[in-house]
Order: sequence, then structure tokens, then C-alpha cells
Amino acid sequence: MQPDLPLKLALIADFPEEKWESMDLVADMVELHLKSELSDKISVHRITPQYQPYFSRLSRSRLAWNLDRLINRRIILRNGIKKAITSDNYNIALIVDHSYAHVVPVLKQNGLKSLVICHDTDALKPLNISTRSLRNRLRQWFARPIETGLRNADCIICDSETVRHELI
Repeated sequence: MQPDLPLKLALIADFPEEKWESMDLVADMVELHLKSELSDKISVHRITPQYQPYFSRLSRSRLAWNLDRLINRRIILRNGIKKAITSDNYNIALIVDHSYAHVVPVLKQNGLKSLVICHDTDALKPLNISTRSLRNRLRQWFARPIETGLRNADCIICDSETVRHELI
């Protein structure tokens, strides 16, 4: 990267369709701040792919909603990010929500540095429970890639000292 060019940042935000208003607000605030205060140093580009409502088209059930979230988070998001970062020359990626940290390996494979904002440790709590029940094993199965992503991130930004201590 030439010194006179701004750093090209891929901002990975939650799918708006998931309706996590607090995470949408964080993404908007981060994007606004970087664009208004650091536009000469950082070029910000949101690269959240298009959400695909496969099961929700058929049913309004909670199961359909959760299956769509799973497919979108684990397949659509990873593939969309991979496509976006291989077609553009990003220098770094900022993941706004730690529950999306499972995409860090995709970033690493494509030579990007990764920053993850960690708001709480709730997504990791299943890793500290018994695996006796199927439900607990499923929760751990969802949590492990998030943990792996956090462990492999170049930098984790915590909202508070409490979250930082819990994460450590």
C-alpha cells in the first residue's frame, strides 16, 4: 500500500434482517465515525452479503427463522465475504459483532488482518457446560467456530473491562 492512499477497511456488520438493532446501531456508529473523522486515512466499505430467507418463505416458525440464520451466518456470509475480499484489495476487516467471528479464518486465508468487537461472552458460554444433552452439544457446535475466530483475530476490541476479563 502506498503511503498516500487510505487504508481500505472491510466493515462486516450483522445482517439487517436479523433485527439486532443494537448491532445495527454499532455498525452505523463505527461507519459514521470512521468516514467523518478519518476519511483521509481510512476508506470504509460495508460488505455484508444479501440475506437469503430460504425457510422463512415457507413458514413463520421460530425453527424456520433459526435455520435461515444458520445458513446465512455459516454459508452465505462466509461465501459473500470471500467473494468481496478477493475481488477488492482490502487491507483490514472489522467485524462489528463477535458472534460473526467465525469468518476470521476466511479473512486470514485471503491475507487480511482482522479486528473483532466483542460486546459480551454469551456466545462462548456453551463451551463451559456439560455435553451430556444433544441441545448442549449443538450449542457447543455453534460456539466453537466463534471461539476459533476470536483466537485467530489479530485484535479484539472489548466494550468493557468486564468483557475483557471474561474473555481472557
